[in-house]
Parts: sequence; structure tokens; C-alpha cells
Amino acid sequence: MKSRPGFCTLSSPTRASIATLAELNPMANVLMLPYLYDSSDQMWQVLEREIGDELMDSFDGTGVVPLSWCCRSTRPTAVTTWI
Repeated sequence: MKSRPGFCTLSSPTRASIATLAELNPMANVLMLPYLYDSSDQMWQVLEREIGDELMDSFDGTGVVPLSWCCRSTRPTAVTTWI
């Protein structure tokens, strides 16, 4: 598809795992540390503020342009129910 004046052609957004992104940007490795956060709420508080912005900015020059964070699931941080 050719781009025409007044139109913007974008590729489909792609979700990528942190492990894959860390190959391009070693700074992303910090997000793979187990039990880094006490809860998913705390994770979002970190990623949606200055630290998350710094991590996104650290991809400059890698060919990757992060648009947002997504999470499939977080690791459990505590046992709340005994089996």
C-alpha cells in the first residue's frame, strides 16, 4: 500500500514479551525480576509513571516504538488461601 498525502499508514500493533524486547534493550531485563512488585496495582503505578516513561524512552534507536504497556498476568506474590 502506498502512502498518500494526508494519510498515515501504520503496521498492526504487536505485543512482545519482555524477554524478546530485552534482546534489543537490556534495560528491559529489570521487568523480568521475579516478585518485583507486591501487587498488580503497584506494577501499574510504576509503569504508568516516570520509570515506565524512562523504560519506553530507552528503546530509542532500537527500531521499536513502545506505545503502551500490557500485562497478560502477574506472578502471584503471596498465598492468600491455604489449600
